[in-house]
Amino acid sequence: MVEETVVDLGEHRKPTQLPRPVGYQLLIALPESREKTDGGVFVPDATRQREEAASITAMVLAVGPDAYQDKIKFPSGAYVKKGRLDNYTALYGDTFNYP
Repeated sequence: MVEETVVDLGEHRKPTQLPRPVGYQLLIALPESREKTDGGVFVPDATRQREEAASITAMVLAVGPDAYQDKIKFPSGAYVKKGRLDNYTALYGDTFNYP
């Protein structure tokens, strides 16, 4: 089991920008999970976390400089572009919350 560490930056030390992906990495944004159903029923935190982990559609915010540069694996070039919605394997990569 992975233990999450939360760092409280306080009101005056919030980050002013998102991290820049390096190498072949991508920075993606997952859709926010709903707190209430359309009928007004509150969704439990455990259910929301499962939905977030299972989400495989995300928007690409940034692409690392080495991503999709291998001409043998990607002969037609990059198929992932900034601002595009793409599908990803669930539970892959690092996750962090941006305030």
